[in-house]
Amino acid sequence: MTRNATVDELLVHLLDDWVDLIEVVLVVKATEPLPSEESMASRVTETVTTMLENDLAVIGSVTETNGFVGWGLSVDESIRRMHDDWRALDRDLMMGDVCWFAATEKGNHL
Repeated sequence: MTRNATVDELLVHLLDDWVDLIEVVLVVKATEPLPSEESMASRVTETVTTMLENDLAVIGSVTETNGFVGWGLSVDESIRRMHDDWRALDRDLMMGDVCWFAATEKGNHL
């Protein structure tokens, strides 16, 4: 498993609550200053992929009635959906946009 300071920091955040994509972006920016938005988006994708592939978190949506609901997709399908939905926004990313993350049992114990 390839973990880094960004993944570790996100796991700390996930101990308290679900984390949305903007929080992932903010943690990436805080732990790994990057020169461009494109490199930041790439690093966010790498970070999310690491968390999903290593069963540290699940990706999904949050609804008023059901709370967190995992997407139930493969890692590749989840990353593609996240990427496509993010690119489809015609504005800056805001709280609650695109996707949310919940820690798995494994992610809660690292």
